[in-house]
Order: sequence, then structure tokens, then C-alpha cells
Amino acid sequence: MLDDEHDPKGGKVRRIRRIAVVGALAMLAAACSGGDSGVVDTTPPATSEQTTSEQTTATSEQQPAPVEEPARGGRLTAGTTTEPTSLDPVLETALTSYLVLLPMYDRLVRFAPDLAYEPQVAESWSWSDDGLEVTFVLRQDVTFHSGRALRSADVVYSYERWTSEEAISQGLFANVSSVEALDDYTVMFTLIDAAPNALLAILAANGGLLMDRDVVESNGDLRRTSGGSGPFMFGEWRSGSEIVLVANPNYWDEGKPHLDELVFKIVPDEVSAVAALRAGEIDWFQFSDPLVATQIDGASGLTYTESPSLAYQYLAYNFNLPPFDDPNVRQAISFALDREAVVDLAADGRADVTGPIVPAQTELVLPFSEFTSYSHNPQRAQQLLTEAGVTDLSVTLTANSGNAAHVGIAPVVAEQLAAVGISVSIEMVESGVWIDRLTTFDYDLILGSSGGAPNPDIPFGNSFMCNGPWNYSGVCDESFDELVRQVWAASDEDRISGYHELQRKLVNDLMPYSFLFVGRSLWGWADEVKGYEPLPLIERRFETIFIEN
Repeated sequence: MLDDEHDPKGGKVRRIRRIAVVGALAMLAAACSGGDSGVVDTTPPATSEQTTSEQTTATSEQQPAPVEEPARGGRLTAGTTTEPTSLDPVLETALTSYLVLLPMYDRLVRFAPDLAYEPQVAESWSWSDDGLEVTFVLRQDVTFHSGRALRSADVVYSYERWTSEEAISQGLFANVSSVEALDDYTVMFTLIDAAPNALLAILAANGGLLMDRDVVESNGDLRRTSGGSGPFMFGEWRSGSEIVLVANPNYWDEGKPHLDELVFKIVPDEVSAVAALRAGEIDWFQFSDPLVATQIDGASGLTYTESPSLAYQYLAYNFNLPPFDDPNVRQAISFALDREAVVDLAADGRADVTGPIVPAQTELVLPFSEFTSYSHNPQRAQQLLTEAGVTDLSVTLTANSGNAAHVGIAPVVAEQLAAVGISVSIEMVESGVWIDRLTTFDYDLILGSSGGAPNPDIPFGNSFMCNGPWNYSGVCDESFDELVRQVWAASDEDRISGYHELQRKLVNDLMPYSFLFVGRSLWGWADEVKGYEPLPLIERRFETIFIEN
């Protein structure tokens, strides 16, 4: 696993003393994901196959040499087809909102390009021998956009806000019993169960964003402002038109960002984005429809590229609504699906069929032969519907009209289900309505998109456990939850076999989703845009971009 790749460099990490808890986080509720600091991250505590007394706190002062000297200044205009509903991290789950807000925030740790963990605001961290306590030492040169220094009390406040009643993702830290500021630049997390990989994955994803208490309290929330310390600051929001971010002149990562301004311009659709790129109205765009994206392949003055992705598409079932609470009905629908045809017709073949763990995570992936309902078998689908006593089934399939993948997938799925006697009415709704439908369980079947996760601890815990903050199917199986907790704390070998068993149980027994495919990230930008490195994450690191003179 990439979570355990760091080789010890020697040296003991002292046993961390438990001290009185200054502030406790509210737990167990309900959902939601720069630059090098010169310090390489510390390994999680050793597993059962390793010695637990040895930990790593290694440093490296090597910096990658730039391909070319970044130019300073200029504006990048990035296109987006959906206007964010707000810019407050704890109130958002939409990927379109995170596209705009993420450049304004930092984390304690983040994912490196190779998807290992690397420092950001935390310059180092160390684990107690039992894996229940992790202590972070913070950089002392980080300031919020307000000008106030970021200290350990701000880390405590951020996680109190992430776990507050207003937070959509309040269940992310259900395994954290307390977060404590030991001094101005040292903070300790105490866990309920030893699950270091899961905690680091959450901190490196959206749940790790650090917020300025003063800004939140003066504004009431962060819907239309920035309470972060990231490379860009909030500038202006022209509703229906564009959102302007400006460079943070006091950003701790020297030399970044290179741009003066980062503008997110609202475009009606992806076809309009192609026209805007060609006309120079936008400089950067990420596509989801390959039939549209490839129109700029070879276009003069534009760069087109495809890169690996962890994002996948799925069909979710509402467990609260008969007959989808019947596993035979869910299995029947899965047998009715021809996933290869979905890839060919909805993604122009530029995607790969996937299970709960995407093909890129090779050592954890199971062959589809392990999934009993992955073969296209309409006869078996009809047999299961008959056994369930379901006839003349009519369903509504809800999809996001602003998601090109949904627009392509919906008619293909409807036609395949019609072939086994299931009548499908497609309900295309705009993004905000789609989110409401999903999060309030107001659907029969719904198409969903996951941004993916470098570490499966995040989706397995958040989407499929009974109290998972992203559990929008209603699936609940205590034995599955217990197995997830065991896998979180397992050794490498047991972790791999544990995730294999979790996938079998999820697909063959529970089936909250019919997993469809993982696409490829499709990018277009102007030739003068340099320094951008596509990552298989929902995070876009605009601070590395510069405009060639």
C-alpha cells in the first residue's frame, strides 16, 4: 500500500504522554476532499508484522528542478459549467464548489503526486507506539489571509467546525476522540481505534482544510469569502459570470503562486467550453465528455491531454424504498447492465469498467470474475425479478444534467433495463437539485459520481458504513462495518486480503451501488499555460501554473 511505503531511516520516536484534553470534538454524526516544505512525512505506526518501537521522521532538502523558469504574474481563466453553491468547505460536497474553494486552503498533510503523504502546514508528525496518538509539529511561517498566524488552536477549531452540527461531513472524524493543542505549534490527535492510514487519508483530503475562526465568526460562515491560508485569496464573485481569486502575497511556499489572478468563468456546457478555448475566452478546462473533449485534440494554440483518474461513475439504489431494499432486485439490475456497452456508448471507450476499488489501485483490485452479477445476463436478471415477486416495475432514474457522464449514461442504462422489463423514466435535474435528491434519499435510482480517493479507507468508511457521512444509499451491515475497522488497523498483507473480502461482500451481498466505470481525466488548455501537472485527485494545484511570456 502507498500508505506504508516510507522506509524507516532510524531513530526512536519518544512515547507521547497523554495529557488532559483541552477540547473534545463532537463525534459520530453524519458527511463529505502548497508546495514542498522540505520535510518528508512520518510513517504510521508499525503494523503487527513490524516493530512498533521504530518510527520515521526523515527530512529531505531536495527540490525538483523546474523544467523552465516560471514567469511571474498574469491571469488564468479556468472554465466551469456549474456555478458553486457556496465556498464554505464544511457546507459543501459538490466537486464544482471544491474546484473553486480548494486553492484558498491548506491542510496539515496532503497527497504527493505519487499519492504518498507529504507535509503541508505540518512539517513533521509522529505516532505513539500503540497507534492511538499522532502529534503534528506545525510550520511557524503560515498566516491566514486575514494576516493572523496559523497556530495549533486553529487546527483544533477547524476540526471542531468539521464535526459541528452545521457540517455536512461531520462524521468524517468519528474515530477521533480528541484534538488538543499542546503548545502554539504542536497539536495531538487521539484516536478511538488504531487506524492511522484512515486518519491521514482524511487529513490529506477535503476533511483536512484549515479555517480561520475570526473570519468565520465575523461573517457567520465562509459561503462567499475565504477563511484559509492557501495560495489564492477570495477576490470577487460575479453571480452567473465568474469568481475571481487573487494571489496570496504572503504565502509561505516561497515563489508561489506564480499567477496574479485565478478566475473561474461559468460556461453553459462543454461544447461552449471548446468554443471558449478556441476564442481565448478561457485558458483551461477539464472535460468529462470525451466526444466533446477530443474536438480540441490537435487544435492550433491548444494542448489536449488525457491522464489517469480515480473518479468513477455508479448507479445507486435507495435502500429505504421497496423494491430496492430487496437484494434480489438490486442483483437483477446489475445482471441487466452491460458495463462494456456503457463504456463504449457513454464514454466513447475512454474509460474502464470498475468495481469498488478502481483498476489503478492494482494490489487491492479483484478480477470481475469474483463479482457474481458483473456478467451481462438478462435471463438471470428476469429470473431474479420473478423470484422477488416484482413485475411491471417502473422506476425513475435521477441524473445530474450538468454532468456529461450522467447525460451519456442515463439513456444507455434505461435501454438495458427496459430489455428485462423494467420501465425507466429519466429525470435530468440541475446540480443543486441532484445533490438534494441524493442527500435526502429522494430518488428510486440515481446516477452518482465519486471523485475517487487515493486511499480506499475514505470511501469504504464514509460511503458504505452504517453511519458513514456519505452513505446516501442507506446500506447498513454491522459485520461489514466491523470488517472495515479491522482492515484499517491491519498489517499490509492482512489489509490487502481484507479489502478483497470487503469488495466481495459489498458487490455480492450488499450492493448499495452498481459500479460502472472509471474514466480518464480529459484536459484542454492554451499552449502558453505552463507548469500544470494533472493529478488523479479532485484537487487542482493552480499554484504551480504560470503563463509563458
